[in-house]
Amino acid sequence: HPTGYPLYLLLGKLFSLMPVGSVAMRLNVGSAVFAVLAAMLVFRAALRLLNSPLPALFGAVALGLTPVFWSQAIVAEVYTLNALVVSLALLLMVRLIDGRPAGRGQGRGSDRKTMVALAFVLGLGLTNHITAVFLLPPAALAVIFNLLPALRGRLSGVSRRRSLLLLSLQLAVAFALPLLLYAYLPVRWQAINGEPMGVGRFIEWVVGGRFQGALQWGAWLSDTTRRQVVGRLLVENWGRPYLLLAAAGLVWLTIHSWRVALVFLVTAAGFTFYALNYYVPDLAVFLIPTHIVIALWLAAGLAGVFGLLDRRAVPDGRNAGAPAAAAFMLVLIPSLLASGNRWQKVDQSRHDGGEPWARAVLSMPLAQNAAILADSEKIAPLYYVQQIEGLRPDLDIMVLPDEAAYRAELDGRLAADHCYILDRWYAQFQLFDEIQAIGSSYVCRIRDNSSWQVIEQRPLSSEASAANVVSDALVELGASTQPHHPVRVVLVQTTPCLRRGGRHGGGAGPSSDGLLRIATNLLDVPAELIADIYRHRWTIELFFRFFKHVLGCRHLLSQDPVGIEIQAYCAIIACLLISLATGCKPTLRTYEMVCLYLQGWADEEELIAHLKKLKPQAV
Repeated sequence: HPTGYPLYLLLGKLFSLMPVGSVAMRLNVGSAVFAVLAAMLVFRAALRLLNSPLPALFGAVALGLTPVFWSQAIVAEVYTLNALVVSLALLLMVRLIDGRPAGRGQGRGSDRKTMVALAFVLGLGLTNHITAVFLLPPAALAVIFNLLPALRGRLSGVSRRRSLLLLSLQLAVAFALPLLLYAYLPVRWQAINGEPMGVGRFIEWVVGGRFQGALQWGAWLSDTTRRQVVGRLLVENWGRPYLLLAAAGLVWLTIHSWRVALVFLVTAAGFTFYALNYYVPDLAVFLIPTHIVIALWLAAGLAGVFGLLDRRAVPDGRNAGAPAAAAFMLVLIPSLLASGNRWQKVDQSRHDGGEPWARAVLSMPLAQNAAILADSEKIAPLYYVQQIEGLRPDLDIMVLPDEAAYRAELDGRLAADHCYILDRWYAQFQLFDEIQAIGSSYVCRIRDNSSWQVIEQRPLSSEASAANVVSDALVELGASTQPHHPVRVVLVQTTPCLRRGGRHGGGAGPSSDGLLRIATNLLDVPAELIADIYRHRWTIELFFRFFKHVLGCRHLLSQDPVGIEIQAYCAIIACLLISLATGCKPTLRTYEMVCLYLQGWADEEELIAHLKKLKPQAV
C-alpha cells in the first residue's frame, strides 16, 4: 500500500513478536500504545507551555476521548503513530520557543540538540505518513524564532562556537538519516514480488502516485461542501462548547506567547488544508493532527480560566485551589459523559474483522492456483488469513481498481480447455481471438447494436425452438474490425425490458428488445445448449439481485459463516412463506410492507391488502 509506511511496518513487526494473542491483536495493541504515548506528549507539551498540570491533563484526556482518535487507537492503522510523531514534534517546537532549559545542567547548547532532535523526528515522521510534510513549516518557524537572538547579535540557545552553516548541515543529516528506512521497500518488494522495484516505481510508491487524482488542491476554495464536511467532523468530535473554549485558548495563547500560537495555528492550518482538498472516504483520520492542536488550545483556554479565577481569589489564600479544581471538573465532565455513547460507536470487541468468514472461504474446495477477486472490504480478512495464518498460499487474492484492470487480469489467466462465459462488457474481438488461439471456447452476450453478416443460416431443431431460440447462424461479426475465426451467433427470445425511471428521476438500465444475442466459437454444440449455458450464468445474477434488492440482504448481518447461513435461510424462508400463502412472487414493496408490519408501522389489514394486490407469478 503506497506510501509504504516503513516505520509502521518495522514497529509493527516488533509488536507482532509479542507472545500473546493473535498477530492482528498484537498490532492493535501497538496502535493503543502509540495513542497513549501521543496523549502523554500532549500533556507534556501543555504542561511545559502553561506550567499548570490540570489544564494539561484536561487537554490530553479530551483528545483521547474524541471519537476519531479513540477509533484509531484500537485498530491496526498508521494514524496513532502519526499522532505520536506530531505530538513529539510540537513538544520540541515548544521547547525551542519558550527559551527555558529542559533541565539542570543544560545550557545554551540544549537548543541545538532540540533542533537536531526535531529534524530527526520530522524525517522519521515522513517514513510513517507523507502528511508529516505539513510539520515542516511550523518547525521552520520554531527554529527561526529560536535563532532570532543570535541573528541579532545576542545570546541564543545555539552555541556561538558553531556556525549556522554547521548547524544547517547537522539538521540536514538528522532529517535525512531516518529516510533511509525507505530502503526497506525495495528489499521487501524483491522478496515478495520476485522482481526489482525500480526507481520509477519506488518514487511513485513513496509519493502515493495512484492517489494523486484524489488530491484536488483548489477544492478548499471552490467546494463549499468540503468546508461543511470538515466543519462537521470537527463539531462531531469536540462539540461547539469545546471548540469555543479552544478558540478562547488560541486568543489567550496569542496574548501570552504569540510565537507558540502562530506555530500551532500553522500546524492546524496545514493538516486542515490537506483534509479540505483530499477526496477519500476516511477523511476524518487526516484531521487527527488538527485535533491534537485543538487539545492544546483547550488546555490554554482552561489555563486562561484559571487565570481569571486567580484574580478573584480570596486575599487570605484559603481554598485558593478550589475554584480551579471545580473549573477543571466542570469542563471535563461533558467529555467523560459523552464517552459512554462514544464507546458504543467505537467498540470493536464483538467485531471479528471477517476472519471466520475468510477462513470459511479459503476452506472451500477452490481449484489450485485460482484467483479470488475481492472488494476493498473483503480483501483484508482474506489476505490476513492467507499471509499470516498460512491458509491456501497458492491462491491469488486481489482487488483491482476498475473493469479495465479485471479485463487485463483475465487476459493473463486465459488457459486451454476452458469455457469462458462472458457478458456484454467483455464482447471484444481481441479477447475472442485470444481465447480461440489458446484452445478454449467462449459464450458471450453481445450488445444489442452489434452488426454482422450471415454466412450460413442453420436450421433449428425442435429442442432449440422449445428453448426460445429464434436464429442460429455462422456470421462475420463486426464492421470495420472482425474476429479472426469463425463466429456463431444464437438469438434467444426473452421478455422485452422497457427502460424505467430509477430513483430521483435517474434511469434503471437500458431497454431491451427481448433478444439475447449470444456469440460463441462452439460451432458443434446444439443451439439450445448455448442458450442454456448463458441462461445458467444469468440465473446467478438474477438470484443475487433478488436476494439483495427484494429480500433486503444488501448487507451481511454477520461475517460468521453460520450467521450468513441463518440470514440467507431466513430471507428465503420468508420468501417461500409469502409465495405459499399468496401464490405470488414477493416484490420489493412486499419486503418493505413486512418490515413495516413487524415494526408496528403497518397493521395486519394493510399487510393483507398489499398481498392481495400481488400478481400471480411463479417463484
